[in-house]
Formats: sequence, C-alpha cells, structure tokens
Amino acid sequence: MKTKTIYLPFLLLIIFSGCIEDNITVADEPEVYFEVAHSNYAWNTTREGFVIDKDGNIRTYENPARWNVADSTRGMLTTSEIKENIAKTVMTDKKVDASILKNYAEKIPAISTSEYTKPASGGNDQGITSYYAYRFDRKKQVYVSILLNETGDWERQNKDQAAIEISGWLSGIKSGVK
Repeated sequence: MKTKTIYLPFLLLIIFSGCIEDNITVADEPEVYFEVAHSNYAWNTTREGFVIDKDGNIRTYENPARWNVADSTRGMLTTSEIKENIAKTVMTDKKVDASILKNYAEKIPAISTSEYTKPASGGNDQGITSYYAYRFDRKKQVYVSILLNETGDWERQNKDQAAIEISGWLSGIKSGVK
C-alpha cells in the first residue's frame, strides 16, 4: 500500500503534464527572418518597408495604423506581435529562393550585436532605413531584433561580417521591391 501512495502522485503528474503540453503550441520555425524598415518624420509621417517570411515571401507594408517595433529598450517582439505585423502586409510577386534564404537565415544566430560603427550624419530629411534580422528564441517564443545597418539621416553599421553581408543582400532586394 505504501508503494502505491508514493507512485500515484508521480503517475498523476506525468499524465497531467502530458495533457498540458499538448495544448501549448510552440513555433518550431520563425515566421519572419528579415525586415527592412524606412521611417521619415521630416515632412509627414512615413513608415514603410518589407519583411521576408519563413517561406521566402517578400511582404510589404506602408503606413499601417499600428506596427509593432522592437525598440531599443525591449529589443524583441512576441510571436503574436509578429503575426499582427504579418497580417498588415501585402504579399508581393517576389520571392527569395529557398536555398538563398536558408544560407542567410543560418547566419543569424551567430551575429554579434556588440560592435557598431559610430553614428555618422548622412544628411537631412532623408529619414532612416533600418535593416534587421530576427533571432528567434524558441524557449521564450520571442523574436530578438538585431540591427544590421542604418542609412539615411544617421548611418551606422553592425561590424559583424555576417551582418555586413546580410545588409548588403537586403539592400539589393530593397532596390527591386516597391
């Protein structure tokens, strides 16, 4: 009888933890890998850009009523915030080849965020174009925003070699998207 008393709570714990786990949906793959965002407040408020999703689709946005931003204080977006943003985008007819997307996406986890060039003035009234990669934290189910490069009124570059390579690639995509 004593043996049953000891094992019964463990058996119930295993059964209930299995049931709870089945109800939790955990993303295995991130929804979004990259974003290029342009904002300008010089003459009127403008926020536009594009994201590259997990399937290589290039989705644009232009002045959405509300856009979730991984600002410098928080530095991350939740899975639901990313999904809200995706819902406000428009699918283009452009797509990134799967092997190219995989090549650049595999570089994201190793990108350093510790060294940037000093901010330098790039001009006036140009706004800021920011190039981001998103590092997906599977445990926390959040997207950590990694600034790769900024151009426009102020310019700075992440010094990590992968960040330089990815921001150059995204710049090429940007020139073909509108």
